[in-house]
Amino acid sequence: MPAKPCGKIKDMVRETRGFTIVELLVTIGVIVFIATVTLVYNRAGEKQVALSVESAKVAGLILQAKQLAIAAYSLDAGLTCGYGVYFDQVKQQYSLFAYSPKGSATCPSLATIETSSTWQWSTNDMLEYSGLSWQIPVTTGLVLATGTISMPALDTVLFYPPNPTTVMVQDGSVHFETTSTLYVHLTTDDKAASSTISVNPAGQVNF
Repeated sequence: MPAKPCGKIKDMVRETRGFTIVELLVTIGVIVFIATVTLVYNRAGEKQVALSVESAKVAGLILQAKQLAIAAYSLDAGLTCGYGVYFDQVKQQYSLFAYSPKGSATCPSLATIETSSTWQWSTNDMLEYSGLSWQIPVTTGLVLATGTISMPALDTVLFYPPNPTTVMVQDGSVHFETTSTLYVHLTTDDKAASSTISVNPAGQVNF
């Protein structure tokens, strides 16, 4: 007749039986929770990085337009009258363009586009500068957002040679102005993070 295990051996057997169903469920729940938090954190981090990169791209494109205008020393007939960047909130894209007013044989004077109530900005006056800088889509997960009363959105910034002078169009307007600081607003699609690029009348770009 086989010998019965002593009490100590019974205790060891009992201790090595493994997890109960409740313990397994709790463990699985903790693992799922940690995985979910990690995934959300990673996605938020990715959007923040994308926001920083997009802001740098926008600022860089504006500065490129300014440099092109600095290189344009004259406003001779038939030549490009300036360079700028246009922001399209509807199509969620932006473009570097050469400014060439339709129906005008010569470039208008700066005083004309600054002060004339009849001189209106039109996207028909934009010429594509290059394929790489034309109709650039905003990165997926980001939004080119509207402005506020205190920080109005920038529709168009134009650098007018030879100085160059910075003239801008506020979102919703059709007239150039030279006295206001305007802003490009970028947000994540969940509005958890945002970035603002400002352009002042001196042509300084900050973000």
